[in-house]
Amino acid sequence: MGVEDNQFEIEKLSESQTFYEWFEKTNDEVIEKLNYLKVFDGASGDGISVSVGTTLSGTAGVMLVELSGNVTKGITFQDVTINGSLNYSFDSSDTKSVTRFIGNTAGFTFGNVVRIDYSTNDNGLTLARALNADEAEAIGLIGSMEGDTISVVSNGKIQGNFDSVLVGGGTLHGGCVYFVDPNARGKLTNVEPTTSTHISKPILVGITGDTGIVLNYRGQALGFTGATGSNIGTLRVYANVDNANNFEVGRFVAHNTSISDADGRDLEQGIYYASSNDPAPSNSDGPFRTDLLGMVVGRDTTNNILEILVRGFVSTSVIATDETLNSPFYLTATDDGKSTNRRTDVQLGHKIDGNTSFIDPRINETDIFTSFTQRSFLSGGDGVSFGIQSTNKVINGSLDIWQRHIGTSSAFSGVTSSGSFYFADRWVVRNEIYSPTSGTFNVQRMSFDEGQTDVLGSPDYFARITNNYSGSSSGNVFHVENRLESSDTYLEQPSVVSVYAKSGVAGGTVDVYYNQYFDDGATEISTNIGQIYLYTSWTPYAFPFTVPGVTGAGISGTDHYASIAFDLSNIEGTYFDISQLQFELGYNPTVPIKQDKSVVLDRCRKFYQRSYDEEISTRSSTMIEDLIPDLSVVDIGVNYSKDYYYTFPVKMRKEPSVILYSPNSGVTAEGYNRLAQLDMRLTSGTVGPNGQTRRSRVNQPTIQVGNTADNGIRFEIVSGAVVGDQISVHYVADADINKNL
Repeated sequence: MGVEDNQFEIEKLSESQTFYEWFEKTNDEVIEKLNYLKVFDGASGDGISVSVGTTLSGTAGVMLVELSGNVTKGITFQDVTINGSLNYSFDSSDTKSVTRFIGNTAGFTFGNVVRIDYSTNDNGLTLARALNADEAEAIGLIGSMEGDTISVVSNGKIQGNFDSVLVGGGTLHGGCVYFVDPNARGKLTNVEPTTSTHISKPILVGITGDTGIVLNYRGQALGFTGATGSNIGTLRVYANVDNANNFEVGRFVAHNTSISDADGRDLEQGIYYASSNDPAPSNSDGPFRTDLLGMVVGRDTTNNILEILVRGFVSTSVIATDETLNSPFYLTATDDGKSTNRRTDVQLGHKIDGNTSFIDPRINETDIFTSFTQRSFLSGGDGVSFGIQSTNKVINGSLDIWQRHIGTSSAFSGVTSSGSFYFADRWVVRNEIYSPTSGTFNVQRMSFDEGQTDVLGSPDYFARITNNYSGSSSGNVFHVENRLESSDTYLEQPSVVSVYAKSGVAGGTVDVYYNQYFDDGATEISTNIGQIYLYTSWTPYAFPFTVPGVTGAGISGTDHYASIAFDLSNIEGTYFDISQLQFELGYNPTVPIKQDKSVVLDRCRKFYQRSYDEEISTRSSTMIEDLIPDLSVVDIGVNYSKDYYYTFPVKMRKEPSVILYSPNSGVTAEGYNRLAQLDMRLTSGTVGPNGQTRRSRVNQPTIQVGNTADNGIRFEIVSGAVVGDQISVHYVADADINKNL
């Protein structure tokens, strides 16, 4: 090998060598070796650093190639191991965790929420939903699909068209949290699930319409309130007994260590099967029904320990009973600790749905609102318990607002020809008594004494309805009812109606109904939810029930509604007083509280409103002085178009019918001309601003409603005014539910 070998080294010349030898070495070795050198410089690429040695920068003749300190282009590594520190800037980058699954992709699309289930699909994926804990174990959202590969984003940014996976369709909204839907598999909802046993699992936060961040939160099993886990609020205790085999799971037990027997029942270290027949505490030995502890939910037969659920959720199938339980359910009057649908002095709990029940034993809860002492209502004594806090759907249940002024200054007397009518706002007398032998009825607003404590919530008024009919035929209807806006309120949900009532004569009964009326005019669902046994002093009552569904009913317009009705047809020759009506979600009522009248008035104005002050009756004169109206009027400056747009203080539920009144005389379809100092119909011939002569038409409206909508009125000046005049007028707008009146 010669100079072509990159290991060949040119030897140095010595002093003894001839010029010819120097000549040959130069041509054959030096020049020949130099001619093999092809690299004149080194060029570095992205991520690679190249330096060529010179006498200035490095060893002459050496080219150094190494990794540079910065890689600016995309680069893919496979199986990279880093020894030492890894410093990485996340600026302008997307950070996400993606797992790829290979197999069947049919039935999947971008954005689907998925979980692992190899029994369903060969790729291990199936669509998730929040119906229960198993199906809600989502691992993330499908970020993309290519061929037979599905990429699942378990954390981080995801971008695409979410229309097909959002319940109701559409796009994402920035800052909105999306949950795994409990019903539609693989879909997202922006409404957090609230149904018992469903799972609240947030999984995505929207950034823009097509971009979100996957945040795979821990799912939360929902309990009775729809906001807590099924074990939160649950109380369990463990009790030692002589023989755990003597107690069955699903039966209710009592505990009293001071008694020597339990009326023939087994008594083991104070534990025995409970019975609602046990008496209330007295000076004698027990057992007592107030000793009730809870339900046996587990047994340790080796160590003879009972696990007892004092309060909380349980599968309905576990509860020992000889019948299919409804809600609420009670303790049997036998000595076996079982449950029954028949009302007894001990209510055990409520059936939440087909699978779940809530155990919360209450002594005497059947008498929750028929106890006669104020103390029992306030402190929870005698079995009184208060339910979950929810919105009271009754408007003006405290009878604060009487805009129509029926019976406010004196009793309003009616006969059969009077028909049905509103008295206080949202309250109706439904009078369908067609054939009494004689008599009338009266409705009157009555005032509570200041500082009274008989009725909680400090209401100012109550309604007194006096039935002086006698000899009424069967089938006649004489109801006092409060009307709710919608027939579908709390559909198929556990609910409770509570109210205070009394009468002039004790012993009478009033049936209580929950009625649903529909737009088709033919469908009506009337549910008897209980009966009031009347006393002469104020007594609270409560009626738990499940609101019926409306399958097959015609709900399409604005005039379907529900009502809570009190049937007074069995009360004759005396009065019925009523106050503090409430309708709430859950089986136990809440304590009535003082209402803000201005808030109640605004809720009433959605249905019926006036320009008059609250305590001034319609058609009254509202003049401060003989010639000046008060500030409650609508004041109109007459312009060249001779109209005026007025916005209601509260938007009404639909377009109302409107009647106008003069604030001076109360005449309908009439206004008061402040400059002429006369009603508009009386101004003909008078001279107004700029020397204009006023004209008014005989027996014709001088001011009228040109247009109405749910948010206001357009007034039209017809006659009796000229440009520059000031017109004052009152209005009454009625958008109420006038069905069945």
